[in-house]
Amino acid sequence: VEGVLGQLEGDRGIPKRQLANLTFIVPLHVGRREGAIRRVREVAFLQPNGEGLSVHTLATWDAGGDKFTVLAERAPKEALALWAGLSPERLDAEIERREGFLRGLLEAGAVSIPEVNAAIEGFSGSGVKGRPPAG
Repeated sequence: VEGVLGQLEGDRGIPKRQLANLTFIVPLHVGRREGAIRRVREVAFLQPNGEGLSVHTLATWDAGGDKFTVLAERAPKEALALWAGLSPERLDAEIERREGFLRGLLEAGAVSIPEVNAAIEGFSGSGVKGRPPAG
């Protein structure tokens, strides 16, 4: 994420205050491990902070163990919950609900893109109501 911000600010001259309007930065890893793999390296949540920005790490990927850590610290979780219009407890419940959905897909053997997309579309309509859409 720091590399992305460095490119946008340093190479492109975009002020930090404008970069904060991106909301999320999600760098990807594309590589090989017994075949091609694609992973989210990190999920960062950006917020305006005066003329600068605050960067909250929401998730990281451990390449060695091929595992993800999500909302490991309290401050990013609270910032995301506030932005989403949820209490931290409700955010935890939503994360657990979504994790259960994804585990169910794995257990059911859903692997094709159309199959997973259809399941996600059905799941999305049953979600929590939080922050209204911008605009």
